Amino acid sequence: MKKIVLVALSILAVSLPAFAQDSNDPKEKKVLIIGVDGMRPDALAKAKTPRMDELIRNGAFADNTKILGERYRENNTISGPSWSSILTGVWADKHGVRDNFFFGRNFKEFPHVFQRIKAVRPEALTVSMVSWEPIDQFIVSDADIRHVQPLGGGIARSMDLTVSADSIVSDTRDGKWHHLVGRREGKTVSLFLNGTLAGSGEDVAGDFELGGNSFFIGRDTRTGPMEFAGELSEVRLWNRALTVAEIKAIAEQGHGKGALPRSVKADQLLVHHKDAAPGTEIPVETPMRGITQGDFTVEAWFKTTRTDRSVIMGNYRRNQRAVNLELQTDNRIRLLIQPYIEPEVRLAGEDEGDGKMAATAARMLREKDPTAMFIYFHQVDATGHTLGFSPDRPEYIRAIQNVDSHIGTVLNALKSRVNYAKEDWLIIVCTDHGGFGTTHSAGHDNWEINTAFLLVSGPSTAHGKIEEQTYLVDIVPTVLTHLGVPIDPGWKLDGRPVGLATR
Repeated sequence: MKKIVLVALSILAVSLPAFAQDSNDPKEKKVLIIGVDGMRPDALAKAKTPRMDELIRNGAFADNTKILGERYRENNTISGPSWSSILTGVWADKHGVRDNFFFGRNFKEFPHVFQRIKAVRPEALTVSMVSWEPIDQFIVSDADIRHVQPLGGGIARSMDLTVSADSIVSDTRDGKWHHLVGRREGKTVSLFLNGTLAGSGEDVAGDFELGGNSFFIGRDTRTGPMEFAGELSEVRLWNRALTVAEIKAIAEQGHGKGALPRSVKADQLLVHHKDAAPGTEIPVETPMRGITQGDFTVEAWFKTTRTDRSVIMGNYRRNQRAVNLELQTDNRIRLLIQPYIEPEVRLAGEDEGDGKMAATAARMLREKDPTAMFIYFHQVDATGHTLGFSPDRPEYIRAIQNVDSHIGTVLNALKSRVNYAKEDWLIIVCTDHGGFGTTHSAGHDNWEINTAFLLVSGPSTAHGKIEEQTYLVDIVPTVLTHLGVPIDPGWKLDGRPVGLATR
């Protein structure tokens, strides 16, 4: 079926000149953007996707959309820069996001599409529904309605405790010494800052052996921007949960006082580095490997002025049993406990998470009246990273087919809206990158990574294959044009409208 659709598109190839909204059209213009992370267009062509096939038949389609521009190609070929380009309409040299850490982001000067819409149509209702939290945290943080669906699979079964330190210290990056503790006691995981409980949660990770061969101070298995920049001291790993009184005593004693307070017993202290240079490597062997098989405590004194995300200690790697203690942006602190999850369990959880996302989006479409809505699905990317981004990988194809089913749930809800007959919905389906093997990083010269697709469907679209070269940055101008929002040259958008019918 998919081959027939694509052949028909090549015959009906369309040319897309300038567009203008018909002021006499009585139907209300609306937009639904569906983002599917990590979907290769050649795998989409192979998969059985009746709902996306229907959208293709009723719209314009490009299977050679580029995730990098001609002017600027220096950012990494990963999600942070790509979703930023999709939602702002500019390349990374403008929006400033070159990796997944969002350092240097410039969304104040180059905001996301919802802000452009609201500036002209303040009554518009904007909705963002994502499961990859950085999109919500950094890009679309001021959408009128925001929903963050916890990631499924192994990530959902990890214990990720991230809390604000504002109630204890207004700025943990003030260049002064602070004491950070991550602790697991029974089924409770807690974070303490300067002797005070900052937050806690119920452990969902369970007991497991620590993975890998090395545990690091001042970083995890990754090198680069997240390496700690500052000073670390009195780094300790305990094979027991320190008591609240012990944690308070260590903090009250202060930094640089030498031995532990008398009230703190040194039993089951596995690792102690008085002055630890960032990058110090600790072998993961007995008894260190068993630290996560029961109660444990990780602690350190730190001093830094760097405001971005930094790793105090850890051994995080995708699909590896790990513990990380981190400083996050916006004065937050984090303890991550990640067990190993079998791939089939992880991916079943991912599909469950996307299913919940679709159900929530469907309810939103039935109960609210959005002008512009963004929905994000994650499992295709998770499958690629776990087993491989390839049209020859059955699990990868199955993930695409699962997402197609979830898209069907959303479209059914959209078509059941009370005023659907009076509405003109522009439906855009897009992806942020492809993949090769189990990665998509540094894919500047790899077509399997840097090639995406763009599907623009609805009553106001042209029908057929889009012959002109399309780019991720074309999505925002297309959305604005459909909604009748004049594009100000001062916005310096890098894209242009594509896939819309001429008037």
